[in-house]
Amino acid sequence: MHPTLVEGVRPPSVVQFTTLPAAPSPPGTRTWYGRTEHLVLAYIEAQDEVRLQCGQNDDEQTLILPDTGARARVMAGHEDTWLEGRCIAIVPPGETEIVLPTQGRIVRVMTARSVPQLAACAANAAVYHDRDDYVTDLEPWPAPPNGFRVRQYGIERLPMLSGTTGWMFRSTNQLISWGYGHNGWTTRSGADEVVGVGAHSHEDFEQIMLLLHGTLRVHLRVPWTLDSNDWVPDMHVVLTPPAFVAVPPRVIHVADGNGVEIGIWCPPRRDWAPSVLNRDEYPLAAPPESRQPVDV
Repeated sequence: MHPTLVEGVRPPSVVQFTTLPAAPSPPGTRTWYGRTEHLVLAYIEAQDEVRLQCGQNDDEQTLILPDTGARARVMAGHEDTWLEGRCIAIVPPGETEIVLPTQGRIVRVMTARSVPQLAACAANAAVYHDRDDYVTDLEPWPAPPNGFRVRQYGIERLPMLSGTTGWMFRSTNQLISWGYGHNGWTTRSGADEVVGVGAHSHEDFEQIMLLLHGTLRVHLRVPWTLDSNDWVPDMHVVLTPPAFVAVPPRVIHVADGNGVEIGIWCPPRRDWAPSVLNRDEYPLAAPPESRQPVDV
């Protein structure tokens, strides 16, 4: 899919949250952190009712409540909002408090630049010690015209757009897709539709596959460079929830399995941005300057 490359390619990064030691966490919770080039993912399990003081955040963040029947209370700005299970919520910049009223779990997805102290705690922080210049810079997309607020999107309570790979939403810094299962070439898209998602790669953005239910087998191939010392064997990673794999630019990938897989792209991927379900709430960004190809 790519001509032979001059420079090396960052390898994929896999984080199986609960197989690792938990990070320092508020009483009554266990928390694990993983990161990507631009994001920090916090996987949080509560043993009982807990309050999470999230502090100041200069960017929007995403909350994922993956389980049916779960609830979470979010206090952000002047809002006090209850989230209902199996939902994605976009939370405005500023200080946030999250209350989990019973035993349960929640995922926070934040920009790494807004929480550098948490990025440093990530289990895979060493992978991101050096910047990958192929990942598009994180420049926030335009703010919603009617202002920042808590926006809750109930999965399966909203229609899925025909021909897409899941329920897709967008904020100023992320595009999120909630989907069900792959079989290597196709992914479910509604009751009777499938969408082709065979082995492919991306030139300028990182893809995150977050698994919260079921199983997922991810096949990864790092393209060769001119220097054979950079060559690595193909990877065949079996994810068991909760876990994620971050696929860097230029790494060829395809997945098969079943369950709930959350795809995350930061900044939002431009080809899918017009197809998100909340496209009327967030304006599109201006087209980027084109990158000139490098002759090899």
